[in-house]
Amino acid sequence: MIKNISIEKKYEPAMKILDRQEAQVYLEECIQHNMLSGTTREEATRIEKMNIGYYAGYCDEETNRRVWDLFDCEHPMFGRRVPTAEEAFK
Repeated sequence: MIKNISIEKKYEPAMKILDRQEAQVYLEECIQHNMLSGTTREEATRIEKMNIGYYAGYCDEETNRRVWDLFDCEHPMFGRRVPTAEEAFK
């Protein structure tokens, strides 16, 4: 992963993962990338899970749930619940 990678290039691949082992390998790559900026492993893990959970929120519900399960994460505002359009707008 290049140091100045775009959000899309960093997190879009995670949305296509179907296997827990592959998810853990990719999460580790994201954590290592985050740690390049000087964050601790604990903080990098928290940030990366939050970012993956947030990015999944832009996908369909099936992808949301699969990603949240595979990466053991959730959307930082809505948790593991898919909000209605009105709820998301508010």
